[in-house]
Amino acid sequence: IHYMNPLPWHDLDGDGYGDNIVDDTSPTVAKFGQAITTWAASQDTDGHLYVYLIDHGGIDNFMIFPNEIITADQLKSYLDTFQTDTERKVVVIIEACKSGSFTDNLIAQNKARIVITSTDDQDSYMQLSGRISFSQFLIDRLLTGDSLNAAYLKAKQQLANMGLPYSRMQPKLV
Repeated sequence: IHYMNPLPWHDLDGDGYGDNIVDDTSPTVAKFGQAITTWAASQDTDGHLYVYLIDHGGIDNFMIFPNEIITADQLKSYLDTFQTDTERKVVVIIEACKSGSFTDNLIAQNKARIVITSTDDQDSYMQLSGRISFSQFLIDRLLTGDSLNAAYLKAKQQLANMGLPYSRMQPKLV
């Protein structure tokens, strides 16, 4: 795991102590691209590459860090390079407003790539530090052993059952 987050302190296990899990506290688009094309590509595995993005999004763009905006085409280029160099499969999960606008750019012919987004080209919603969010529902289902497709369908239904504004979200899986 290569974790980029401007907040360096995280207490994952609830013991009151920081867990020192952040690899980069000043992420840039260039460093993000390098994490995919160099760091991830150099890992000694033939397993999938999972890219999870959560923050602010717009049509075909995502904020890596303030004033650091990655476009859908830039992300596609990084993923294409990674897959050309490694021949590994990729799963991208994006929790952000307008995240569904990325899907048409990210899907590439002859590439084993899955893209899951929290919504289409509309707004995405979350509460309680992400405990109520599409990706939390998705990950909860994955942790129970569901496949990506089953977890996606159940998370999508859970959003619909939450009422407004969550029921307005239209997650995508391509």
